[in-house]
Amino acid sequence: MSTQLERNEQGSAADAMPLLGLDHVELWVGNATQAVHYFVTAYGFREVAAAGLETGLRDRASRVVEHGNVRLVLTAPLVGTSPVAAHVAAHGDGVHSLALAVPDARAAYGTALERGARGVEEPYELEDEDGVV
Repeated sequence: MSTQLERNEQGSAADAMPLLGLDHVELWVGNATQAVHYFVTAYGFREVAAAGLETGLRDRASRVVEHGNVRLVLTAPLVGTSPVAAHVAAHGDGVHSLALAVPDARAAYGTALERGARGVEEPYELEDEDGVV
């Protein structure tokens, strides 16, 4: 299998999908409150965000902890029929997803599809009074 590399102006290989780093790791856990307590007390993380019933989520609750440039999203099921509950029942607590930081999400998505990835959802923007993401 041959891969053609794009070349930049200097003739060296250009990165077709540059990565800025890892934005966050999401762990699906049985109890997000307990997991937050563990990461805060054992490792010095601090809680910075939360989502759940209070933000309109009906089947799961997520809490975000940070330590330096490490960000974890700890997600637990609110109902036994959620995909989170099924995953935790089958596998226990564990990593569900990794979010990569890229300079252009649409371009990265397109490059990934061109290289054989299977798309789940195209990039989109959410906006409120606090900004755009």
